[in-house]
Amino acid sequence: MTNLLIQNAQPHQDVFHTIPTAMNRIFTFLTLILPLFAFPQNHNGNFQLQMTLKGTNVKQTVNYKTIESTLIIENNIPTISFEFRASEPKTAETAYSIIKGIGTGAFTGNHMTIKGSATFKTYQKDNVDMQVNAVFSLEGDIEKLNSLQNISGTFNIMNNETTLFNGSFSAVSEKGRTFKLLCGKARIKFATGGEFVTQKVGEEVGISVNDKVCTDENTSGEIIFQDGSVIKVNSNSILSLLNGGLQFQLGEAWFNFPNQVSEFHVVTPTAICEVLGTDFIVKVNKESTLVHLFKGRLSVSDKIGKKVILEAGQAIKATMVGLGTVVGFDENEVSKEFSGHGKG
Repeated sequence: MTNLLIQNAQPHQDVFHTIPTAMNRIFTFLTLILPLFAFPQNHNGNFQLQMTLKGTNVKQTVNYKTIESTLIIENNIPTISFEFRASEPKTAETAYSIIKGIGTGAFTGNHMTIKGSATFKTYQKDNVDMQVNAVFSLEGDIEKLNSLQNISGTFNIMNNETTLFNGSFSAVSEKGRTFKLLCGKARIKFATGGEFVTQKVGEEVGISVNDKVCTDENTSGEIIFQDGSVIKVNSNSILSLLNGGLQFQLGEAWFNFPNQVSEFHVVTPTAICEVLGTDFIVKVNKESTLVHLFKGRLSVSDKIGKKVILEAGQAIKATMVGLGTVVGFDENEVSKEFSGHGKG
């Protein structure tokens, strides 16, 4: 794969020709020397990443699906975590593979450099697993465009100085999201630290990646996105925001994403739902995930990589042992049941 190289812009030439010669020379000297110090810009924020990963030889040329990729920049310190899962077996003997990485870095002006540790784990069908410990490096350049900060660059995953995988990435700052408590009691634990904060009914509060929302009995709330998408959260639910998705640990929620244009995943202990512009309900406990699809299409995968595409009016349950059978359901009955538990 050809890595993407981004050239830095050349310093502006001296245009102040009316300045006296001595001042002109000083200005020219500063113009040349200041880029060497590269005063950092303010790039703080959460970013949505699109990452492309490819192997370095024929056997490793497999499409990998991004399960999670998060870039958070605080006080101009970037940290990244990512997880790739093989979208299909690489060989007849391999069930699936996972690549995970986490690292931190720094800025030099608008140039970002991140280094960290990674693992490449292959799960065999005969249960003989293999894991390779690796390191990764990521470099990219950031610029502001239409008030959104855009980042693009390349990365490498290596073991013993040998490249296992490389790829490219791009990112834009996240769209705003808010949580609104409609009735009952709810608490939010913000990723920035501190204890759970109790929410007030009717109040909207901004939420970000890794913030955790918990609802109590007889409670209803909404996560509202700028594009008009809404997640209605029911009683006794626990969920956390991911970059480009939601970690759903327990409870019940109704997802309405009619205008969705970017990828969004709902990750539960037993399933992964890829939103394809849909209206659906997810009910989660420790043993299973139950999905009812009202409109559109929805991809549902279990934890071992098996996947089905649901059509409107279909439902499926995923457990620790995999996906069950796709079945139909009565939309009115399922809707009433949700409403009876605090849909609002």
